[in-house]
Amino acid sequence: MTIPSKQSNGFIAVIALGLITMSGTSLAQDVGAESIFGSVELTGNFQPDPYTIELSAGGSVAADSIEGCSGYISNAPDYKLDFTKQSDFHLSFFVISDADTTLVINDPSGVWHCDDDYNDAGGTNPGVIFADPQSGIYDIWVGTYEEGDSYPAAELVVTEIGPPWSDSGSSTPDNNNESGASSSGTGFIVSQTGHVLTNHHVIDGCSNLTFQLRGQLAMEASLISSNSATDLALLKISLSSSSAVFRGSRRLRLGDEVVVYGFPLQGDLSSQGNLTYGIVSALSGLEDDLSRLQMTAQIQPGNSGGPVLNRFGEIVGVVVETANEEFFRQQRGTDTQNLNFAIRDSMAVSFLETNNVNYAVGGGQGSQMAIADIAEAAQEFTGLIMCYQ
Repeated sequence: MTIPSKQSNGFIAVIALGLITMSGTSLAQDVGAESIFGSVELTGNFQPDPYTIELSAGGSVAADSIEGCSGYISNAPDYKLDFTKQSDFHLSFFVISDADTTLVINDPSGVWHCDDDYNDAGGTNPGVIFADPQSGIYDIWVGTYEEGDSYPAAELVVTEIGPPWSDSGSSTPDNNNESGASSSGTGFIVSQTGHVLTNHHVIDGCSNLTFQLRGQLAMEASLISSNSATDLALLKISLSSSSAVFRGSRRLRLGDEVVVYGFPLQGDLSSQGNLTYGIVSALSGLEDDLSRLQMTAQIQPGNSGGPVLNRFGEIVGVVVETANEEFFRQQRGTDTQNLNFAIRDSMAVSFLETNNVNYAVGGGQGSQMAIADIAEAAQEFTGLIMCYQ
């Protein structure tokens, strides 16, 4: 990829032009100028995430004319993002470079945001996080901390996930942080007051638990109730949020399509979550266990506790297990294929009622949803559970 030169675009020669005034301070940064390395339009839940841009850092304009900023940047923005908000996810900007870089952003309200070193894990790489991002234009400058004639290569990262490096002790959001965790699973919000449903085996033996929705901070979760016989557990978080809706009186039939969303194989698969779909292949589990249903939607370790949804976006089950392949190989002399099980929603509802949880039930109306729409809905109430022993 050929990266434009800041010098060849004449930006050094025009640093005194296009001055703007903010809070009584004259600034050489021209938010109205054409961006050097291009622009993009992104809508919340964008793919790919992270979105990355290769560019050259630096410039000849001292950024300290903007309160709280440092380094040397160009007059015109390096990049422009036209963002449309679609969820409650954070919007984050990071820079990855071997050089000591700085980051300056003018948000859609005209407010300036700056950073030099994001945290110890990021080294000298900067980052700016918008916890409640606005829709509109973000003008972005990537500078160098030291003045000079060189323009080192850098990568600008735009993401709703979290920092592109592991966090070591920072209190800022890191949506990929699993340091110190012994295991992980999935859970989903079942009330507007922050009740989270998952499996008993996900939380068994954990001294501390966290729950994290995609694009948000991990938050402490407290254990309210757990039942090893049903393999269900109820957690509580300090969050008022949209919740899952149970199917209610709508029939569940053999052959109905189902969708599974969760966070399997944390650290290996996508931290944005993973979606599979299939059909209800049996209305009971192993040995005709009527508390279970069997499905062809594939699951992996870490899916446990996640929602199983019908094509109306309603909960019909809670992911619990796959068939023990080694058992069937030794005892039956055969290999099993795609035998996956979920706890039926009737068991989950009974568990919630026992614990006085005010859950939502579908009205049996409406039309089927596209699988992509079900995935977007599930992201709003399904999160990653980390277990710390």
